[in-house]
This record gives sequence, C-alpha cells and structure tokens, in this order.
Amino acid sequence: VAGETASYNVAEMTAENGKYTVSVDLAAAQMTDEITISVVSGDLASSEMTYTIRQYAKQILDGEYKETTKALVKAMLNYGAKAQTYFGYNTGSLLNNQLTSAQKALVTAYSKSMMPDIAAPSAYKQGSFVANGGFEDKYPSVTFGGAFAINYYCVPSYMPASSVTMYYWREADYNAASVLTAENATGSMEMTGSGTYRGSVTGISAKDLGDGVYVAFVYSDGTTTYSSGVLPYSIGMYCTTMAGYENSFTPFAQATAVYGYYAKQYFG
Repeated sequence: VAGETASYNVAEMTAENGKYTVSVDLAAAQMTDEITISVVSGDLASSEMTYTIRQYAKQILDGEYKETTKALVKAMLNYGAKAQTYFGYNTGSLLNNQLTSAQKALVTAYSKSMMPDIAAPSAYKQGSFVANGGFEDKYPSVTFGGAFAINYYCVPSYMPASSVTMYYWREADYNAASVLTAENATGSMEMTGSGTYRGSVTGISAKDLGDGVYVAFVYSDGTTTYSSGVLPYSIGMYCTTMAGYENSFTPFAQATAVYGYYAKQYFG
C-alpha cells in the first residue's frame, strides 16, 4: 500500500482447496492505492504482484458481464471518487476518471427513494426494552470505510457502577422476532466510556446500508433498571439526511446511497 508496509505470515492466511487467501482492507478514499504482494516462506519469496481496484473494475466494465454487475462496479467507482474528493486523498487521480460515456450511463443519479425509511418499533415489540428514562442523551454516528459501522453514544442520568449494556438487532433478527428479548438479539456488548458511553455495530456491508439496525441501552443504578427504548437507525437514513444538505459532504453522502442501492440490487 502506498506509504505503508504490511506483512502476513502464511500460516495465518486462510487456506481453501490448497490455496491461501489474504485480504487487504482499504478505506473508501484509498481505492486508487496500488497493492503490492509478495509471499515469503522461510528463505523463499515469490515475485511481487501489484494490483489495483481500478484494474479489477476495468476488467468488469470492459468484459462480457451483466449490466447489474457493471452498474454495481460503476457505483463503487463513483463512491470511491467522492470519498477521495471529500477527504482530499489522491484527488489528481480520481477512481472514476476513466469511465466512458456508456459506462457513466449505467447508474442513475441519487434519489431519496434509494434508501428506505426505518420505522420505529411498537411498544409491544419493544417488550421489556420500552424506554423508562435514565438517559440524558443518546445518539448515533457513522463510520465509512471498506466496511461500514454505526457508532452509538449515550449519557446515563445516573452514573452506574458498571458499564451500560447495548443490545442490537440486525434487520433479519429484528423481523424474525415478535417481541424483542435479550435472547433473540443479534448481539450485545458492554459500552465503554466515562460520562459518555460508546458502542459500535460493525461489519455493515454496502448491500445492507438501507437495512435497519435496532439498539437498546440498559443499565442499573442498583435499584432501578433503565432502558433507552429500542432505537431504529441505518446508514441509509444518515446518507438520506446528509444528502439533503448543500455542503462538501453532500456528494459523498449521495454517492454512498447510490452505491448501497446498487449493491442491494445485485446481492439482494
């Protein structure tokens, strides 16, 4: 990677059918970086191989692939280019600068309808997680990268002796539950912090940007157990909100929503 050196032990690489695989994580703005790989085992080393996401994209866009595949790749290139522009990274070589007119036409412009609204759950579905006070503030933020994450923050009204527990449901588990319980949650974690507590739902893929993530914060002050209620959110909701503004982040938010929309069309 430009400006960095990374080495991987072959024994730690994933083996399947005699072949080893290693993944290199890149942030959205880094998709123009060249990745150079050499496999080393003892005194033996392979020749170096350099590859880029741009090379992969060109192979797809110039090849005999379905229009849905090409549309997804083009949306990804636009997403990467807008990330470069927003973060000021290698802007002299934008990821989508080699697209032809025909390739540019593969993807439609952003529209609000690309990301669905996420409805709040009924009091019945929230079950024992219905809000009963105990919090001064609670809010999410979003991390953009090779994978996406929603970071959650809360400020308890009564500082607990132990940390706050965050329960979360990804959309499939949420839809499968008639009433939300700790047992049917996708997962839970101890939120860390002092004053403001923080927890994250990570590993959200592009195809799931429009899917709901539902969280509930719970803690006890020794006498009463407090719940925040079940809070619905999605990265798509964030993008839709930010896409409605007129600032330097707007094009990136719109490109992210378009990328998520086409990823959902492709992967289902």
